Amino acid sequence: MDGSEDARRAAAADSMKKSTKETYDKIEKAIGSLKDLYLFGKVDKDLDDLSQIEDEGMKDFVLNNKHACLEYLQNLEYLAEHLEDDFEYEGCSSESFEVFRALVDEKKAQIDECISFGEGAKCSTCLEAIPGFIGHGSYGYAFEFKHDGESRVLKMHYRVAEMGPYMFPMYNSDDNGLETSVLESMADSTGSICAMKRAEDIEGVVKMHAFSVSDQAIVMDMARGESADRVAKTQGEAPLRNIIKGLIGIILETYKKGVCPDRGLDNTFYSSDGIEVIDVHIAEDFLEYQDDPKSFAYNEIAGLCFSIRNYRKKTGEADMDLRDPKEELLDIIKEYYPDLHPEINAVIDSVYNV
Repeated sequence: MDGSEDARRAAAADSMKKSTKETYDKIEKAIGSLKDLYLFGKVDKDLDDLSQIEDEGMKDFVLNNKHACLEYLQNLEYLAEHLEDDFEYEGCSSESFEVFRALVDEKKAQIDECISFGEGAKCSTCLEAIPGFIGHGSYGYAFEFKHDGESRVLKMHYRVAEMGPYMFPMYNSDDNGLETSVLESMADSTGSICAMKRAEDIEGVVKMHAFSVSDQAIVMDMARGESADRVAKTQGEAPLRNIIKGLIGIILETYKKGVCPDRGLDNTFYSSDGIEVIDVHIAEDFLEYQDDPKSFAYNEIAGLCFSIRNYRKKTGEADMDLRDPKEELLDIIKEYYPDLHPEINAVIDSVYNV
């Protein structure tokens, strides 16, 4: 690729970044005003009656993005109610978050420099060189750092304005589409924070220490051990039953709090002390959970058939693919959770029908 093409791509990326940042700033201002009305009971809690909103532009904003607005505001309300004196309304953060302000600002600047650096592989290489960088997934970056002698993780959700040119094709180019995408990103971030708060007392879910909604950032413990996908490559089949047993236990506890773990192998960590998951979602957002929480949990457990299959593929042991994941899962349930066994057999058959 010649220099002129590089320059053209860089200019296009900068233009997109500017556009998305302007959209982000506009939405942040609008949602901030709506937040004050919502949290202090000055607007209908279901956003059905908007008569108390005098600004016509604000009404249009809510009507165009009602679902994302409602999700964002309901999560904020939950955090405000359950954190009480530790909730800082202006920045929508835990008061304990300010200790980490300098670190967050530093990582934002480093991320922004990488996004400006170039596309795709160039950008990824630059991100990986940031001190403390330990990975990025579909929705955010993670950095390891020390606090009071303990390892901690700063998890930063993608602010759309910082996603970089290789992420922009995921978003609509028209104004309303970009506006919706930015707001959905903010709603998803508050959902992650809210889910971590709900799961804070559950053994096997890493502990969240601080958060900031406006920064879309979470500070949490460093998970013990290694990710299950790495364990599969280094230790083979031996830990598999313990990993699945642990995930079943976590699912059975989290669903009672209205959340569910991300059971991906890269989000599940294994050590001699057991397993930990680093990501949870709000289960109540799923219609299946609203209909029947217990059945939802059973479906999540049945989905572990796919985790077993994916783990085996990671080991590289060809003969492992010949074993039936359904039989393996049922065997683990029968041994460690016998009360579940009579009810869950049919659920597994319906979920893992391959």
